[in-house]
Amino acid sequence: MMWCLLCLSLMVAATTAKKLNVYRKPEDRSPTFIIRDMMKIESDAIAQKRDESTPIKITLQNNQDAAYTGKLSLGGNKEEHTFFFDTGSPWLWVALDDCTSCNWPGVNPYTPDSGTNKPSSKIGNATYVDGQFATGNIATDEVRITADSEPITMNIIGVSEAHDIGNIPADGILGLAPSPAKNTDLFVTQLHKQGLIPDDMFGLEIKPNGQDSFITLGGYDTERVPDPKEIKWINLYNKDSWWTEFRHVYYGDTILSSKGGLVVFDSGTSITTMSENILYAIINGFYTKTEGQSCTIKQFQGLDLWHCPCIGNFDDIGISMNGYMAFLNSDLIIKDAGQGECAIEILPAKFEGDNDIILLGDNFFFDYYVVHDINGGKIYDEDSDTGMRIGLVGNIVENDDGAFGSVISSALAMLVMATLFLN
Repeated sequence: MMWCLLCLSLMVAATTAKKLNVYRKPEDRSPTFIIRDMMKIESDAIAQKRDESTPIKITLQNNQDAAYTGKLSLGGNKEEHTFFFDTGSPWLWVALDDCTSCNWPGVNPYTPDSGTNKPSSKIGNATYVDGQFATGNIATDEVRITADSEPITMNIIGVSEAHDIGNIPADGILGLAPSPAKNTDLFVTQLHKQGLIPDDMFGLEIKPNGQDSFITLGGYDTERVPDPKEIKWINLYNKDSWWTEFRHVYYGDTILSSKGGLVVFDSGTSITTMSENILYAIINGFYTKTEGQSCTIKQFQGLDLWHCPCIGNFDDIGISMNGYMAFLNSDLIIKDAGQGECAIEILPAKFEGDNDIILLGDNFFFDYYVVHDINGGKIYDEDSDTGMRIGLVGNIVENDDGAFGSVISSALAMLVMATLFLN
């Protein structure tokens, strides 16, 4: 019976192909060629749909300037769930209704629809640098931007066990970072492959002080960036995540760190985090401006942060990377802690080995419109090198203090990144 159904399918395929003049005589074609012809027809249809599509702008809710969440609908039942949008990880995962450890406040677990949710025997692990993890079976399922929109089919993790996830204001995480891990489907790339958006890129606008933020899938917001020349493109050193090399760190005109290392664009990190020795150099830079008054570590809003005497105007912190200098705006990282002291909202961290790493978090994103281009500029800039790149709109200037690719080897970089992002 199954063989007969296959024959019938091939006969229908042959008839359709003949009408479309894909080949001249069905009897001269083997089933393999017929299937290839049908795949070509389907590919052309997707390409046409992609050409007719437009970028999709989604509003993200600001949760106390620490997490930015949006809605997606899952499965045939179109269940609406809230996701934390994170450029530092690749998986889309959601808490399942049978997950007893998915008990953070406000979680709305997903009840899979057996008609669309097809779990596999493979296990997906979302493991984070601070020991948090979410794990469960990898499944294919339908994902929609809204309940009324066309679905895409992609791999997700249905989480059955979670550890120390904390109080994320969401039912799961939508990862927006490419990954070399097997079975990982990047949401934006699948939207592009399945013809729902025009290009494999997205623009991100994160705003402080409780303001709504926005992500534009399939391009960037042309109302926010009317002239493409405003975008300064930083070619990335890889195709696996949103990182590149930095060459120097500056405080004002003074070079604080010349060792170089990795800089990661990570909207899932609310406060910029960096290797301890870089932060110490920055604090020493502040110290020289405070006429010898000491800086100390104290609690501020539940975090151990450096406090220095307020001196009126702190300089911005410059980070040179691949021909440009971007800045941590001192107005966004220096907070009045009272009693004449200012808290420095940068967290110290120890990373694997002797590597300097900067995770640019939300208090960097506040000052920029950031375009994440997976496609390598094939649509927006025909002269661009292929490969991933980051586009920044904001306070960014040309800088020529180091050749790209000279600081850290690709193999070493991948080893370091394996300690930072999802498996």
